Amino acid sequence: MKNTQLRIRVLLALQAALLGMVTKRMHAVLVSWDEVRVNLRVVFDNELVSEDVELVGEIETQIISHLPEHSISAVADVVSTGEKTNQKAGEVFVFLRQAGDYR
Repeated sequence: MKNTQLRIRVLLALQAALLGMVTKRMHAVLVSWDEVRVNLRVVFDNELVSEDVELVGEIETQIISHLPEHSISAVADVVSTGEKTNQKAGEVFVFLRQAGDYR
C-alpha cells in the first residue's frame, strides 16, 4: 500500500474512533504508523484517572476494528496544564486543544 493511502486510512480510522470520545481532560492525540504498526498517544492534563485509561482502551479497540491488519498500540500520557505537547519522531497531531481552552 502506498504511504499516502495508508496515511488516509489511518487518519480516517482515528477520526471515526475519536467521534464522541474527546473529553475536557484530553489535551492532544498523536499518531505514528508504518506498514505493520499504528502507535497512538493520547495526552491528558495533569494526571491520569481510571476513566482516561478506559477511554484510551476504547479508542484503541475502535482503531483495531478499522485497521485489523495492523498491530495497534495506544498509550495514555500526561502533561501539566499549559505545558506544550512535544511530538516524538514520526508522530502527527490528530487533535490538539488550543491553549487556554480548558472549559
